[in-house]
Amino acid sequence: MGRPALRMQPTARSMRAPTRPTGRICSMALSRRRALRWVTGAAAIAWMMVIFSASAQTGSDSGGMSRTVADGLLSAWSALTGSTFEGAARDAAIEALQLPIRKGAHMAEYALLAVLAFAHLLTYRRWARMEVAALGKPAALAWAFATLYAATDEFHQLFVPARAGMVTDVLVDSAGALVGVLLAWLVLRVLRRRSR
Repeated sequence: MGRPALRMQPTARSMRAPTRPTGRICSMALSRRRALRWVTGAAAIAWMMVIFSASAQTGSDSGGMSRTVADGLLSAWSALTGSTFEGAARDAAIEALQLPIRKGAHMAEYALLAVLAFAHLLTYRRWARMEVAALGKPAALAWAFATLYAATDEFHQLFVPARAGMVTDVLVDSAGALVGVLLAWLVLRVLRRRSR
């Protein structure tokens, strides 16, 4: 008479669901976040150097650049509309355009700097997985950083021939940084909603 067949009883260990390689996934996410931190940090520093270089231009060089841009805009407008600006009328139009071009360039410079600073801060774990609505602190820090750099940039211009450091320019730069951060926040909000 043979022995009765032994039935294998399922143990708690054998009934567990197969574990996911969470350690490897976390490691890959961490490496990706570190790479993004280096990229955004390097991009922010490079852009700060571009701003510093532009501020180191003399007043005549800076004015010549804005005049060239204004002249190009007038030429493009003439080509599109068929209207012409010649002589004194063209000079007056170029003169009128130079100020908004300079201020617009200031705002764009610091909008991009604030966006890069904001992107850099979001690579840190404390903010990487937050809801978009809770990202007020890194957004405020990015704006403050760009505004502080704008203040140091205006101070730098005090030592450049035919340039002047102006509080109003800091305010313009700060407004540009605010616009940049708000746009980045809105884009991030849209992207996270789509990913759900």
